[in-house]
Amino acid sequence: MRIGIVAAAALLVAGTALASPAYVVHENLKQPSGYQKSHQPDPETKLSLRIYLAQTNLHLLPTWLMNVSHPDSPYYGKHWEPQQVADAFHNGEGLDEVRKWLVASGFDASRVVVGRNAGWVGVKDTTVSEVEGLLKCEYWVYNGPEGQHTGKPESRPSITETLKNQAAMTQYSVPADLADHIDFVLNTPPPQRKGKIEPVSTVKEAGQANITQILKQLDDCTAHTTPVCLRSLYGIIYEPSAVEKNSYGIVEYTPQAFVQSDLDDFFGNFSGDGGFYRGLSPIVVGIDGGFVQTDSRSFDYNGESNLDLQYGMEMVSSKQPVTLYQVGDIQIGEDVSILRNRGLTMIGASFNNFLDALDASFCGGEDPYYDAIYPDPTTGGYMGPPDCGTSKPANVISTSYSYNEAELSAKYMERQCWEYGKLGLMGVTVLYSSGDSGVAGNSDLCLDDHGEILELCRISLRLQIGFETYRGQRFNPSFPSSCPWVTSVGATMVTSHPPYPNSQESSNATTPSPDAARYVEQACEKIIYSGGGFSNVFPMPSYQSTLVNDYLKAYASTVQYGSAPGYRWNNTGTRAFPDISANGANYVVAVNGKFSLVYGTSASAPVVGGIFTLINDARIANGKTPVGFVNPSLYHPSFKKAFHDITVGGNPGCGTGGFRAVPGWDPVTGMGTPNFAAMMDRWANM
Repeated sequence: MRIGIVAAAALLVAGTALASPAYVVHENLKQPSGYQKSHQPDPETKLSLRIYLAQTNLHLLPTWLMNVSHPDSPYYGKHWEPQQVADAFHNGEGLDEVRKWLVASGFDASRVVVGRNAGWVGVKDTTVSEVEGLLKCEYWVYNGPEGQHTGKPESRPSITETLKNQAAMTQYSVPADLADHIDFVLNTPPPQRKGKIEPVSTVKEAGQANITQILKQLDDCTAHTTPVCLRSLYGIIYEPSAVEKNSYGIVEYTPQAFVQSDLDDFFGNFSGDGGFYRGLSPIVVGIDGGFVQTDSRSFDYNGESNLDLQYGMEMVSSKQPVTLYQVGDIQIGEDVSILRNRGLTMIGASFNNFLDALDASFCGGEDPYYDAIYPDPTTGGYMGPPDCGTSKPANVISTSYSYNEAELSAKYMERQCWEYGKLGLMGVTVLYSSGDSGVAGNSDLCLDDHGEILELCRISLRLQIGFETYRGQRFNPSFPSSCPWVTSVGATMVTSHPPYPNSQESSNATTPSPDAARYVEQACEKIIYSGGGFSNVFPMPSYQSTLVNDYLKAYASTVQYGSAPGYRWNNTGTRAFPDISANGANYVVAVNGKFSLVYGTSASAPVVGGIFTLINDARIANGKTPVGFVNPSLYHPSFKKAFHDITVGGNPGCGTGGFRAVPGWDPVTGMGTPNFAAMMDRWANM
């Protein structure tokens, strides 16, 4: 290893011998298959150095969250204020100690910077030589395999293209007495924005809808899902009365954008207010340069946002304002064409950017390989400062975008997952769609046979040996659905079949209306399959352990597909998802002047969000608090009749039949679909 100039300088202090602190390896990161050391970089190569502080009291967050979220808790609904949350997890001691270490290591105090939320400490204008001396590490330039990520049929485009020929290290150390204060160290060359891994929306178009047939509505719910079908199916009869104190937010990522004329067309035909929704728009909150772009029009640009808003707004009626969190800027010119030609998306921001805007205490943890960094010097990029604590969280927030766990680093996911738990402490219900590819990940990607998870060089890049692949056999869980502190929403479909043998429908739920009695739900098996399974990262939370373990005991042996237990999916007792489902098939959506048939958990998530928003309205009208983190209630025995149990269908993928819907909880539809009246009654009395 080259001797870093900082380390050398620290030893030459006017004849005074300084004792060096004892160092311990903080992360030992393996070199992924196919990557080879090429040469050592120029010692003066510039790096971006940030030392992220470990948050205090995270081990207590599950207990605190259960206190305000569990139906049996005497503290149910007593949510925390944002400042209480920030204070509870702030690591003030760690901040001071890390800053002292940097100065003692030879960095001038003027170069040491602290993140806006005091969550990280950095050094300006560091070089490879300086970081090697500070972290007792060694940088190399790695040559990556060629042609690994060029789109189907081999694999999805990946950030590995950006990694090639960049300086990185495979191990670093920190002083032993600081190890508990440091979460991780991020030290990378400035990334190429065009290679950033993007969240993927979960919506699919499947042809045009027949408007003549649609107008029959209740006679045609098996072929065309409209708002009246959903109200009938789930028994949604409620008129909001506390709208000024209630809130519902839907998240979109630029360049995805709604079209006002499409909203007008949809509401004009299907609104419960007889068409009086025309001209009604969401309240747009732009984050990090986010805006509703109008230059590009197609289903790919408008389908997701139109779907989310048309059904999210319709479910809560025209009385309840709906907030659109429009996140991220957009690139223009040559950069966009490069992305499109490489098969990459053009989303400007990610979940961390959104969370920064909601909670100032979270700011500063962006990883340039996943998140947008602002100001953005890219052509057409947002040149303002990043939004930090600028937007108030809505009571319910629905997002229909996701990653595959295997695309992200464990530390990146863990940090973000804790933040969702903090939002739960504040009384926020966070919903994510579970995915549309069954047990496979986005783009139908599965994990290869090796299954070994590797991380390279603390650049927050998590790789699978052989990479995610279309020919893999291991199930590929979705994130954030795999986070225990979000509510994951799966998808069903409506059929006209009579009740199936052994169906729990009649025993577990009341029939919401004579119209709904004509229809039966099963797991969605048309165009899309409900995402579900078991995390490879997060442990099983206590609130779901009884029901999920019951499932594992009864059914785990039926889904091995001839392989050894635990080969295709993680059966060691990890976070299971989804938690709840709703219809995700045959949605009639106005897109660019036409009515399209749309499928996806993208559809079910905003509908479930609308249902929880109506329940919040009833609680607020009676002087109570919002439901907040709902999962402990969903799995509670007293909520058994709050669901229509789905016992038919499955979520195939990765060359298998996936899991099957069974009585009780299952990794296809979760607890089932909502019985609105029973849910309302149960939460009204809590």
